[in-house]
Amino acid sequence: MSNNEFNLLHALCQNMNVPMSRQELIDFSRVSGDEIFDRSIDVLVYRLRQKIEPDPAVPVALKTVRNVGYVLCGEQVPGAAGRN
Repeated sequence: MSNNEFNLLHALCQNMNVPMSRQELIDFSRVSGDEIFDRSIDVLVYRLRQKIEPDPAVPVALKTVRNVGYVLCGEQVPGAAGRN
């Protein structure tokens, strides 16, 4: 997994079940020194889906929210925040 993919996944995990715009994802996942554009987010989401979805063509975890952006769907484990 690339740094940008990891940072995007981390941003989505930090905002589980909250739809995030491409700009928010850029702001949350920016890697120092790297420029990320809104279409780059789409490519990163595609790559993440290839890695985390059972069937990337029919995503169940990393969904597109029309006219908004993307959301990571799932249940958070109570007390999991801040674990290493």
